[in-house]
Amino acid sequence: MIAKDVLRIGIVGAGLIAGVMANAIKNVEGIKLVAVASRKKLSAQNFADEFGIKQVFEHWSELVANDQIDACLLYTSDAADDLLCV
Repeated sequence: MIAKDVLRIGIVGAGLIAGVMANAIKNVEGIKLVAVASRKKLSAQNFADEFGIKQVFEHWSELVANDQIDACLLYTSDAADDLLCV
């Protein structure tokens, strides 16, 4: 169970930069990585396994729609970022 004062983060993207950032924040008090989405489900699952993330999504829209996530971090290509940020 996650306390209410914990910021629940979802990560969109499972590449190198997402991994660097997940490593940087995984032990920060008050933040919990709870979900990852990647267009390649296997990549998302491998990322989740590495960082102890429980929820895996194949499409960013599933992650964004999840009410168990407070904020999303985007680590995708520039072209995808444009669509996601709109």
